[in-house]
Amino acid sequence: MSANLSTSLSVLAISLASVLAAGLTLAPPERAHHQAAGAGAPIPRPAAQPAHVATVAVRTIRIAENTAPPRANRFAFDRTEGFKLAVAERASKAQAAVIARWSPNRPLIQPFAVPTPRHVRRKDFAHLFRVPLKQPRTTLVSLSSAPFPYNGRVPGTGEAFLNASTEGRLAHRTRGGRLYTADETYSDNRSLFHIPKGFDITQPGVIVLFFHGHGAMLKRDVWERQRLPAQITASGVNAVLLAPQFAVDARDSSIGRFWQPGALRQYLNDAARQFAALYGEPGTEAEFARMPIVVVGYSGGYMPAAWGLAHGGVRDRVSGVLLLDAMYGHQASFFNFIRRSPSAFFVSSYGRYTRNGNDSLRRVLADVGIDAAPSLPSVLRGGSVALIEATVSHRDYVTNAWAPMPVADVLRRMPGVGRIAAPGRVASRR
Repeated sequence: MSANLSTSLSVLAISLASVLAAGLTLAPPERAHHQAAGAGAPIPRPAAQPAHVATVAVRTIRIAENTAPPRANRFAFDRTEGFKLAVAERASKAQAAVIARWSPNRPLIQPFAVPTPRHVRRKDFAHLFRVPLKQPRTTLVSLSSAPFPYNGRVPGTGEAFLNASTEGRLAHRTRGGRLYTADETYSDNRSLFHIPKGFDITQPGVIVLFFHGHGAMLKRDVWERQRLPAQITASGVNAVLLAPQFAVDARDSSIGRFWQPGALRQYLNDAARQFAALYGEPGTEAEFARMPIVVVGYSGGYMPAAWGLAHGGVRDRVSGVLLLDAMYGHQASFFNFIRRSPSAFFVSSYGRYTRNGNDSLRRVLADVGIDAAPSLPSVLRGGSVALIEATVSHRDYVTNAWAPMPVADVLRRMPGVGRIAAPGRVASRR
C-alpha cells in the first residue's frame, strides 16, 4: 500500500511540475469546495476558462478494497509548505526544483493526505478475544517432567533410588523398610489440572500447587475425596489447580525427579503449556508460566514443599505457602523461606501430630522478631505468618481444618487476585 501511495504521489508531482513549469493555473475540480490559503471564503469559480488554463483531474486513491475515501474535511495537507514537502520528497531533483519555485500565494487544490493504517500484531489485541471459560476443565495429564518415573539417586546419601528388586522387578525400599515396586508405585507421571468455570487469563490469577500425602491417588483422593478442584471453584478466585502424583497409594514421601535442582521450575514450565491448551489459547502459555504460585502441602507433602522452596528454583514465583498438618520436618527450610520472602505469606495449620514442629518454628521465628499469629488475618498480605491449631481428624484436614474448605478460605483472603464473574455472566469461548 505504501508503494502504491508513493507512486500516486510521484505521478501527481510530475503533473503539477509540468503545469507549473508551463506557467499554468490549476482549476478546481467539479463539485469540490476548497478553502483559500489562510482564508475562510471559498475560492471563486472563474466565469470562463481562458485557453491557456489547463485542468488537472485528481483521482481519489483508496487504500484498500471496500474502503470509503476520507471525508473532505479530514487529514488535509497544508497547501503551502506541507504540500510542497510531501511532493518534494517523492519527486526527482529536477521536479523538486520546479515545485520549490511555486508561489505559496497561488491558490492550489488541496489533495487529501491518506492516513497509513498501523499494522497491529496479534499480541496487541489478542486479549480482547479471550473470554472466561463457560465450563470447568478438569483432567489428568502426563508430563515428562513429573516426579516419577525416577531412576536417579537420593540426595544426601548418594544411594540409588531404585535400591532393591523383587521377582525380577526394580523396587525401592524406604527407610522404614517398606518395599514398593517401580512399575506399580513409581511409574505414574500424570498430574491433575483444573481450570474453574469463569477463569480469565486477562485478570490477576494464581496457580495452586498441591502436594498430596501418603496413601494417595490423584483421582480417588485429591480430586474426589479431598475435593481440591471443587475448593478452587468454590473460592470464587481466579485460580487454577496443579497436583502432581508422587508415590501411588504408598506410605512414602519420596519426590523423585523433584530432588534435582531446578526440576520444579521445569515442571511448572511444562504445566504452563498444558494449562494454555486446556484454556483453549496456546498463546497464553507465557502468562501461565509466570503466574504466581501458592504452594499447598498436606501431611507427607511437606517434603516436596520444603525441597521445592529450597531447591526448586521457584521461590521468586511463590506468593504464599499453606501447610495442612504437614510440619513433620524441614523446619529450617520453611524458616528460611519466611525470612527471605517478605512479600509472601506463610500459614501452617496443625493437629496433635505436628504440634511440636509448629512450636519449634514459632520459637525460632520469635528469636528473629517475627510474630506468628494464632489465627488467620482477614487479609493475607505479604509477610503474614500464621500458625493455627485445628484438632480435627488428620484424614479430613484438607476439607475441614480451622474451617470447611481451608484452601478456598485462604484464597479468598488473598489481595490483588482477580475474582471470577458471577454465574450467568460468563461469556463462552466455544
